[in-house]
Amino acid sequence: MGTSIAVDNYASGKIYPLEVKVLRRERVKVPAGVFDCIVVKPILKSTGIFQQKGSLKVWLTDDRRRMPVLMKSEIVIGSIVAELTDYKGVVTD
Repeated sequence: MGTSIAVDNYASGKIYPLEVKVLRRERVKVPAGVFDCIVVKPILKSTGIFQQKGSLKVWLTDDRRRMPVLMKSEIVIGSIVAELTDYKGVVTD
């Protein structure tokens, strides 16, 4: 935890470097179930509604799937929360 990972982000036909900070482990409950997750924070360097004026956090399952189950973001006009409601066809551990 507390580390950063550099990944390439593809958007609008271009590749941009993206830093992802690993924040912590956390168990979350969403409509699709209860999941042990790793919470990450992408450091966005783009313009538009997802400007770096707010924050974005993503909860990924703490298993080999790294399935996104929750997202919380502050944007210029307010905030967005997205939760996984269902999934199928995913290999389980």
